[in-house]
Amino acid sequence: SGTLRRHPELKWRIDEAELARLAAQGLEMLLGASEAVRPGGLLTAITCSLEWEENEEVVERFLARRPDFALEPVADRLPVAMRAGGGEAGRWRVLTGGDHDGFTVHVLRRR
Repeated sequence: SGTLRRHPELKWRIDEAELARLAAQGLEMLLGASEAVRPGGLLTAITCSLEWEENEEVVERFLARRPDFALEPVADRLPVAMRAGGGEAGRWRVLTGGDHDGFTVHVLRRR
């Protein structure tokens, strides 16, 4: 959904089943990548989606399966002008704008 600006036809191609498929795929990628993160290391999940099902829900499901990870606050890592998209709870979201796509970032630290 973050690329609707450039691909408006997506709004007719994405339905609940497709969101569920993409979310399941995202969870599997996070689980696979998490194996390569050392204790104390960071895992960053970035999607070109603004949908809760592909972002927050996936991270919640990941954390339920991998309690050795926790959301890492990111607000202090962002330039002041970019902090409006969140960051305090381990998430940063940028809405689609004039010349850029929207995306969501979650940062997780392995305990």
